Amino acid sequence: MTSALMTIGRSERTLAERLGEHRTALRRLIEEQGHLPERQSRWLEALADGHRDLPRPLSPICYSSDP
Repeated sequence: MTSALMTIGRSERTLAERLGEHRTALRRLIEEQGHLPERQSRWLEALADGHRDLPRPLSPICYSSDP
């Protein structure tokens, strides 16, 4: 889960908000079970895969030839 969160640039807090869970409840669930439920885990992995396969485009500012 941690590597997926790092890949998509989200925190545990943001993940909890996106899943509609309180951060403490999410942390307890992970500590007790060692992983997210299957559906949430697949969703998180799909997001991480998408970020790895299609990284964000570079900003046009990066390509600017102005000094």
